[in-house]
Amino acid sequence: MTSSESYQEGVFSVAEELADLWTGFCFEQGAAGCEILQEADGEQRLKCYLTEPQKLDEWISRFRNEYPKAVGKLELVEHRLCPNENWRLGWHDHFQPVEIGRTLLIAPVWYEKDLPENRQVIWLEPGQAFGTGTHVSTRLALEMLELVILQEAQVPASLIDVGTGSGILGLAATRLGISKIVACDNDPVVLPEALHNFELNQQEQCFWGVVGTANVIDEPAPLVISNMLLEELKSAVVDLARLTAAGGTLICSGLLTEQEVPLAAALAKYGLCICASTEAEGWSAFAFREAGKF
Repeated sequence: MTSSESYQEGVFSVAEELADLWTGFCFEQGAAGCEILQEADGEQRLKCYLTEPQKLDEWISRFRNEYPKAVGKLELVEHRLCPNENWRLGWHDHFQPVEIGRTLLIAPVWYEKDLPENRQVIWLEPGQAFGTGTHVSTRLALEMLELVILQEAQVPASLIDVGTGSGILGLAATRLGISKIVACDNDPVVLPEALHNFELNQQEQCFWGVVGTANVIDEPAPLVISNMLLEELKSAVVDLARLTAAGGTLICSGLLTEQEVPLAAALAKYGLCICASTEAEGWSAFAFREAGKF
């Protein structure tokens, strides 16, 4: 951040048919999170959170240039700088427990009401790292992670989480039985937040965090996961393939549905093919394995 005392919020009015594409674009531009504030009359009002101030009015012209065929309303309604202490206070207003897949539940650490006893609870204290389970790309990553682990005859011994953010994916893996999480993120602010969330869940002994991209990790793992945007995933393809142990599984989320082909083509060069997929609201997550291993 250019100032440790503030972050930026931007509110956009977006035509419903552009909402998914615009949300993905916002993350590409550096948004740390997005939420839907209102839906009415074919439009959505979306709020974006940014840890570094940017010229949000320039985003729209950039979007129009990149997607000239994407027609519909797109306006910047409001933007402001907010004190950092309001970041967490703001989450109290809208972050409620979220059930994921068959077994998982994400809950804010301040939640005091009863929770279902048949769910594995992951406690989070939202910070400025991406990943609370409220964004569809995170939810799809969690669902795919659960699917892969539950169908294994034996729970994988370890998981590598590339671009860990809040640590939510690694925490879900520990709830599903994995005992070692190796996490990396190129934002040094993120790893302390991820470790804090592991401590909240009494799983800090499972967490090994390193600052950097996937190339800072040496040891492969039977399960690798990354919830990042297409360009970030493509730039990490060599390392994602290298870190996926023989016979192991790579899970990728953070993709718009139509972005399947370029990622699949990039990973196919390393012998990894799609073995499972899931999608919702224009986003997709994929599991990859070596051909003949599924």
